[in-house]
Amino acid sequence: MKVLCLKLGQSKHFVDFLHWVKTGNHTDRKSHTSNKTCNMYLGAVFRYYQFLMMEDILPGLKVIRNRQVTFFDNMGIGHQNTVNSFRGFLKEEERELEEITTQEIQELINGCCNDRDKLLIAIMAESGFRLGEVLGIYYTEDIDYEKKTIKVTYRENNENMARAKNAESRIALLSDTTFDFLVKYIADNRKNLLKTEFLFTKITGKNKGEPLDADSVYGLLRRLQKKTTINSHPHQLRHYFAEERRKEGWDLNDIRFALGHKKIETTIKYLGENNERLIEATDEYYAGNEDLYQVSNFI
Repeated sequence: MKVLCLKLGQSKHFVDFLHWVKTGNHTDRKSHTSNKTCNMYLGAVFRYYQFLMMEDILPGLKVIRNRQVTFFDNMGIGHQNTVNSFRGFLKEEERELEEITTQEIQELINGCCNDRDKLLIAIMAESGFRLGEVLGIYYTEDIDYEKKTIKVTYRENNENMARAKNAESRIALLSDTTFDFLVKYIADNRKNLLKTEFLFTKITGKNKGEPLDADSVYGLLRRLQKKTTINSHPHQLRHYFAEERRKEGWDLNDIRFALGHKKIETTIKYLGENNERLIEATDEYYAGNEDLYQVSNFI
């Protein structure tokens, strides 16, 4: 295989490819493609190039950058992981999600056909964890049965591709009722769970016992929509968590940490940019953290 002009003009190739996918040329429909789908295609291309580089077929090709990410465990000990960072992705469109209510979450749980799905929704609503973080929970390591907490643990190569974002570690306290339900679920499914460390597994079909993956969860939510007419998304449950904690008077920084956001601006956006309550909360935050950067010295 010839390198051609990939080394010198690879950026143009990727840009042209993105435009090609964006305009729908990869399908017969020729319809506009979302940035998220474009990124999915480009990610697959990058991984192919990574294989070529590993095989020394295209030496020197710079489409993937390895960077070191530092995170701290609950003992305060620092760890480093190498994370593959893909360059050239498009900025994905913002999700337009309606708020989900406590009653709607209860309807979703009632509509589930098994304890696994009920527990999954309850944990996402009570923890504020991302879907990938919940699917990556090991019942053997990430549950503190005495303190009734669950933990986000960064693992690079989970079988179901679930992992913590930003190589981080966080802990969430579950309600007594949900934690008791969690213990019951583990006890009732001990035979199936003995084959794996994952808390959530597939419970039917030829893949029974394998770790539950994101596609299966989205399929579950689609089925629940037909049953309950509630159009739900995992991110709605994170929004719900943030909104409920704010109503209870949590500090914005506490919510930020619980959600795993690096910047408080992201948390503010989660709670609604046009929300007057948030403007007041932000004002309270700045009132208690006035002149953090000694800007008054320059006035």
